[in-house]
Amino acid sequence: MAQLLPDLPPAHALPLGLMREREVLLQLASGLPPEFLVFHNVNWSSVTNSKQCFGELDAVVLSPSGHIVLMEVKAGDVQFSAEGVFKTYGNQVKDVQRQTRVQFSAIK
Repeated sequence: MAQLLPDLPPAHALPLGLMREREVLLQLASGLPPEFLVFHNVNWSSVTNSKQCFGELDAVVLSPSGHIVLMEVKAGDVQFSAEGVFKTYGNQVKDVQRQTRVQFSAIK
């Protein structure tokens, strides 16, 4: 079982998105060998062109060999099209690929 950092708080009534993240984290922790580390809810900050951006990574998996996987977890359906990958929240459509590009460029 991989180490999950920080520990998850006891389960309670959670919004669907947080419930889905918790399920993914528990699957990662139970499915990976003990040498792996799984970080979650990792806050980040970056400055580009004098503009500061903030965000959060849902999960970061670190292997013993130093390989890293960054994960963005979405609850419910996402739409795949020639223009990209999108998630609808009420009346707002978000570009998932843009979100992950921003996260990746902020931490590299």
